[in-house]
Amino acid sequence: MKISSIKKTAKERLSGNWGKTILTLVFFGVIQGLIHMIFNGPANIYYHGQLFLGYEETIPAGPTTIISFITTILSAVTGYGFSVYLLKLIRDEDRSFSDLFYYFKSGHQFVRAALTTILVTIFVFLWLLLLVIPGIIKGIAYSQVGYILKDHPDMKPLDAITLSRRMMDGYKWKYFLLGLSFIGWALLVVITLGIALLYVGPYYYAAVTQFYEEVREAYEAKGELI
Repeated sequence: MKISSIKKTAKERLSGNWGKTILTLVFFGVIQGLIHMIFNGPANIYYHGQLFLGYEETIPAGPTTIISFITTILSAVTGYGFSVYLLKLIRDEDRSFSDLFYYFKSGHQFVRAALTTILVTIFVFLWLLLLVIPGIIKGIAYSQVGYILKDHPDMKPLDAITLSRRMMDGYKWKYFLLGLSFIGWALLVVITLGIALLYVGPYYYAAVTQFYEEVREAYEAKGELI
C-alpha cells in the first residue's frame, strides 16, 4: 500500500465528480454550522441577549455540557453520512446530497451512529487521560468506524469499533503519514484564507476513504473475523 497510489486513485475517482463533491462538502459544512447555531444560539440569546458571544462571554457549565453533547452527536452522525457519500464516490456508485442524512432515515441506524460516537469519544478521552500520544494512536485506530457502519448495517457499535481497531493493526502509521502528506496543502488553505479548501477538502476526504478501501480489502484477504 503506497500513499502515492492512494492519492492517485483518489484523484481518478474525483475526475468528473469535482463539482458535485465540492458542493456536497460545502453543504456538509453549512449543516455543521447550522447544528451549532440552532443549539447554541438560543442559549446565547437567553443568557447574553445576542446570537454570537464575545471572547470572554460564556454560558453556565450545565447548559454548555448539554448543548455540547447534542451537537457532538448530531455533527458526528452527519459526518458518518458524509462518509457514506465518499464511499459511493470511491466505488463509483450513485450518490446524492441526501447521503449526508443517511443515518437520520432510520431510528435504528441513528442510534447505532450516536452510540458509536459516544463510545469512541469516551474511549479516546480515557486514553488521553493517560498520555496524549496513546490517545492520538487510539483515535487513529478508531478512524474507520464511519465506513464500517455503512458496510455492516447490522453490526453493533462496540463491534464496529473493535473491527476498526483490528483493521488498523499495522496501518496506523501509514494513516498518519497519509495525513502528514497533506500538510503542504493545509498551508495553501491558510495562505488562500480557506479558498483552497474547495480543492483540498474533496481530495483529502477521497484519499482517506480510498485508504479504507485498501485496508478493508487487505483485512478481508486475510480471512479474519471480528
